Amino acid sequence: MITSMRIDVAGHCDASILRDLKTISSFGRIMIKKGWIEKLPRADDRKELS
Repeated sequence: MITSMRIDVAGHCDASILRDLKTISSFGRIMIKKGWIEKLPRADDRKELS
């Protein structure tokens, strides 16, 4: 993801990106739980929704 010649800088950036992705994922679950956004329909329940 990062094109740095230094291994320590690239490792730090990779770790930071992974932490951000985990945070975004957990924030999305919280928003669904609170009812602020709707959960996307799964493929197996699409017939019930249509």
